[in-house]
Amino acid sequence: MFNVGDMVELVLFTDEINQIINDNPKLEDAIMECLDKQVGVIVEVLKADNLRRDNYYILDSNTNVCWKENELRLLNW
Repeated sequence: MFNVGDMVELVLFTDEINQIINDNPKLEDAIMECLDKQVGVIVEVLKADNLRRDNYYILDSNTNVCWKENELRLLNW
């Protein structure tokens, strides 16, 4: 699990990116902004609950997009 302040890198394959954009067409510009930067700092953690099976992470690169833990890799040790 990541924490607020962690620097992370997006690690997605092209087919995963295409699926995310296909599922969220209204957020395409915001998603592409994050992908163009590739690196961001976690500014908020949305913990798993009754509505979310997984934790989601919001990055400083665009706060309108949430990322799953398996889509991120920790950069600061």
